[in-house]
Amino acid sequence: MSFTWKEYLERNYPKKAERANVKALELLEVYDRKVDLSDFTGLESFKLVMIPNTNSLYASRVSEVDVSKCVNLKELELLNNIVVSAEEASLKILETELDVALKKQAGVIERDYGETKQNVDNKVFELQRKVNNLKPLVPTFNTDINQFAGLTALKSLKLNGLPRREVHNSFLINWEVSKWKGSLQAFKDMVDLEELDIRYTKIDDDLECLNSHKLKSFLVSGDLKNMLQPYDFDVYAWKLIKFPDLMAVDATVWTKKMNSLINYEKRELTRLNDDWHQSRQPASFYLAFDPAKKTYEYINKPKKIVRLESKIALLESKLTEGFSTFLGAFSGGTAEKEEDKQPSWVKSKTLNG
Repeated sequence: MSFTWKEYLERNYPKKAERANVKALELLEVYDRKVDLSDFTGLESFKLVMIPNTNSLYASRVSEVDVSKCVNLKELELLNNIVVSAEEASLKILETELDVALKKQAGVIERDYGETKQNVDNKVFELQRKVNNLKPLVPTFNTDINQFAGLTALKSLKLNGLPRREVHNSFLINWEVSKWKGSLQAFKDMVDLEELDIRYTKIDDDLECLNSHKLKSFLVSGDLKNMLQPYDFDVYAWKLIKFPDLMAVDATVWTKKMNSLINYEKRELTRLNDDWHQSRQPASFYLAFDPAKKTYEYINKPKKIVRLESKIALLESKLTEGFSTFLGAFSGGTAEKEEDKQPSWVKSKTLNG
């Protein structure tokens, strides 16, 4: 059984005063456009669970959640279901069918057996009419991550999408990734953030703004994944290399931080190797690129160990070649810089991680 948000409140929290004392909330059975959590000022954990409906697993029951008054939130989970409505799901299906019909009409793809040109023209006309009628009914809602900027107590934030393909009436529907969008500068004051998942979203700008001091798990996809993979998805290490002037006041401090990070990672590598050998668990063979031989070789090690070894080698090489580069960046010399990659707000600001 499903309820509107108002019915859910009346059923579970009829007294407004008691809502402020609720610490955790997980919604599974609410069917409504908007969930307003303004009365839940003491909330520390909120999760919106995806629920399938008749149109698609991607068609959401809830379109928007207001957490602006929940300043004590430490855990927030708003997955892909919050940003796709049933109307938008139906529109996506119609637009996919229309695209196929238009390609048949233009002769890009062949018509089905027994299908005439007039049949195709009629179908295009009917689908265009349905699309035009449905577009005004698709709800709009705020998907900019700036709305979470005030939640500075967050320790875990999950906004990841769940990419999916679906066959509907013989048409393959490629659902868009989560529509969450914006700059990571919105999260710069979240100093306690330990877990962040933004896979399959449109959040990919200003990574250097992210406070990485306590970040233990950072799950990304697309360009961000390609950018961070050599650093084993360590934002702190990436920032030390790419934005040294944001991470230290001078080259000496930068060098000290690099050495400290390398020593820490070497201790972690020793621990992983010890655990692996003690467990006596053989690793699976897989292909990996050997930069020394410039060929792909079969590796018989856990991938986590290989990634960490690669990261340490990268950091050591950057430390060796980066000292003069770092001095050049401060002296205004011709050494390699990151000026073109820095956003407009970067002046002489220093970040601690």
